[in-house]
Amino acid sequence: MAEFLSIMAVVMLALVAWVVRSRRPPARRVPADEPSYARHTQTRAIDVPSQMTGRDYGILLRAAHGDRSRLETWVLAEQQRATPPLSRDEAMERLAERLRLSRS
Repeated sequence: MAEFLSIMAVVMLALVAWVVRSRRPPARRVPADEPSYARHTQTRAIDVPSQMTGRDYGILLRAAHGDRSRLETWVLAEQQRATPPLSRDEAMERLAERLRLSRS
């Protein structure tokens, strides 16, 4: 009988402790300067050079679904594909023209 009462006393103490802890308001945290939500999706901001404007850039950016790194990969590949290396504007112009022809 003593074992049963001691086990019941321990269970009751655990139950009371759990109820007291669950009723306590959560501790307030000091917010960090930088948000930590989805840190793997956060990237650094890209400076806007003059090449990031224009009709061809907009067409290519739409085709890349807004992914600038994918667009940069396409432009660099097109620049390196040409026998005499192309300028950035010429490569974007060729890519945009090829995209227009493939969609028509």
